[in-house]
Amino acid sequence: MPETSFDQSQIYLLSYNEDEYHEEQIQEIGFPVQDDSRVSWLHAKGMRQDTLAQQLRNMFDVHPLLLENITDIGQRPKVEDFGDYMFLALRTMDFDERTEEVRGEQVYVIISENFVISLQDGHHPIFRSIRHRLKHKKGLIRKQGTDYLAYTLVDSVVDHYFLVLEQLRQKIESIEDQLLEEPTPETLEKIHGLKRQVLAMRRYVWPLRDVIRVLQKGQSHLIDESTLLFFRDVYDHAAQVIDTIAAFQAILTSMLDIYVSNMSNRMNEIMKILAMISTIFIPLTYICSVYGMNFDYMPELKWRWGYPMVLGIAASIVIGMFVYFKKKKWI
Repeated sequence: MPETSFDQSQIYLLSYNEDEYHEEQIQEIGFPVQDDSRVSWLHAKGMRQDTLAQQLRNMFDVHPLLLENITDIGQRPKVEDFGDYMFLALRTMDFDERTEEVRGEQVYVIISENFVISLQDGHHPIFRSIRHRLKHKKGLIRKQGTDYLAYTLVDSVVDHYFLVLEQLRQKIESIEDQLLEEPTPETLEKIHGLKRQVLAMRRYVWPLRDVIRVLQKGQSHLIDESTLLFFRDVYDHAAQVIDTIAAFQAILTSMLDIYVSNMSNRMNEIMKILAMISTIFIPLTYICSVYGMNFDYMPELKWRWGYPMVLGIAASIVIGMFVYFKKKKWI
């Protein structure tokens, strides 16, 4: 699953409560003076890992392990509780129609009592709908705290998996049609490619379910009890994604078996036709070989109708064997 890389970064700072909302684009990671009556959300996109680590270090006293996790490209989904804040490593996924590959972006989420930081190494607009809900005061998000905002971030990541799975399902159905009509070596290559993509998705979705399981247990004081129900719902969605991936793996494996079976059947058909041709030519070869021995005493060689008779016998043998094979339903 290829990594994404971007040269330009975008950093947004949003602060809100039930009655007020403010959004601005800033140049570096940082917060103004904190207001306990508001939730602050800082979202950075397209920043280099080393730049992220340096700006976070300048912003507040973060644990060295957290900085190490951020600089580790290709981090598996995980959750770590540092007491005053929690760290989540997530993985977004998107299906590239041009290359027909599943591409991933790393997302880190830091949750505190009155602020949330989300760090995205690409520019995929996966959280755009959350900003829209905040701006237009839709749903419960403006009435809840940082834990609910963290839930919406995780939920957006998981929900986007369903879009990728739907695109993969369409590709699988298209290859199934090719497999039943006229499979080619290119069909086999596509099956193997899809199987690699599905395995890559499974590698990142499977540990995500464990992350959500930890969050829904409510062992951190940062997660309010009222939000646990929402995390349970996300957990169910993640389990559904994993079940769908497992189903895709089974389908692709069966498609490989069908391809091998089809190729074997085609080879058997070819061998059957070649065997029938060989069987038909055996008596013809015998007749021709007899009259190719050049013996002096072969009276029919001087007979006027000898040549047409031999050709007639050969034709009768061919027609008779063809009718016999047809009657036996061998052809």
